[in-house]
Amino acid sequence: MTLERRDILKGASVGALGSMATAALATQAKADVSSGARRRVPFNPDDLRQSTMALLKLTGSLGNETIRKWFTGKVYAYFPGAPVQELFYLDGFYLDRYEAREDGTRFSTRFEITLKRDLESGELLEQWDNPFTGRTDSVINSVGGPQFKIYNDWGFALPERARTANNPLLLDWMIMGDDAWVTWDSFLRFTNPLQPEEYPLESSGEMLDLVNLTNFKGRLSDIEDPEMLNAPGVMFWNAVSGWQPWMRMGQKPGTLIYKAIGVKLDSFSQLPEPVFAAAEKAFPGHLSEQVPWQEGNYQWFDRTGAKWEDFIQ
Repeated sequence: MTLERRDILKGASVGALGSMATAALATQAKADVSSGARRRVPFNPDDLRQSTMALLKLTGSLGNETIRKWFTGKVYAYFPGAPVQELFYLDGFYLDRYEAREDGTRFSTRFEITLKRDLESGELLEQWDNPFTGRTDSVINSVGGPQFKIYNDWGFALPERARTANNPLLLDWMIMGDDAWVTWDSFLRFTNPLQPEEYPLESSGEMLDLVNLTNFKGRLSDIEDPEMLNAPGVMFWNAVSGWQPWMRMGQKPGTLIYKAIGVKLDSFSQLPEPVFAAAEKAFPGHLSEQVPWQEGNYQWFDRTGAKWEDFIQ
C-alpha cells in the first residue's frame, strides 16, 4: 500500500496532535508514580458545581493562568441525496486566560484564530476553487474575541447570562476505570445578520442554525486530585452549519460538517511546522505571541458590525 502526499500531511498534523495528547497523559502518569499516591476527593458528576469545575479543569484551568489549545480536522460538504465531499483542513487556536475569583467562580477570556489549509499541499488556503459554483473565492480566516465566560455552581455561560439554579448546565459524564468522558451539545438558532435580500450570495438563509457536539476526555485521578488545577485533556468536536459567507453559495440546499480533535499545548511552538507556518502567514506574530491577538467577530458579522450575542435566541 502506498501513501499519497495528502495522507502524509494528514498524519503530520493529526498524528502529532495525538502524540502530544499521549505525551501529556504519560508525563502526568510518571509524575503520579514519582510523587507517590495522590490525595483524592471522590468526584460526583451529579453535583453541578463538581461537574462544572471538573470540566473547567480538563478544558482550561481552575487557577490564574493562560492556556493554549489547538484543534485540527476537516470540513465536508453535504448535499441531500449526494455523497459527502471533503473540502479543506480546518485548524483553530485558542489563547484562553483564566481567573479564580474570591466568590468561588471562575472567569475566562478567550481569543481565537481559525484558518483553512489546502488538502493537497497542507498550506494556508487563501483562494479556493469552488467546485459547486465554478468560481474562485477569497477565503476568510477568522479571528474571534475577546469572548467572556463565567463558571459558577450551575455551569458556564456569558457573564450577562450567568447560570442559575433555574437554568443549570447539565453535562453528561461517563466514567470507566480512570477514563473520564464529558459531553455537552449546543444548538443555536438566530437571525442571520446577512439577509438574503441584501446579500443573495453570502447569505445561506434568513436564519442560522449551528450544531456543536463536543466531547472531552481526561483522567478521573486528575479530576479527583485537589492539588491539580490544570489537567491534561483531549477534545473531540463535531459541528454542522450552513455555508460560510465567503463561499458565496447562496441558499443552495446543503450543509457543512466539521470534525476535529484538539489538545492543550505548553506552547504553540509544539505545533507541526506546516500548521505553525500557515498560522504565522495568516496572522503574523500571533502564535509566536510577539503581537497581541486581534479582536474580531465571527465572519457572519464581519460585513454588518453586528455582535454574536445580539442574535442568539
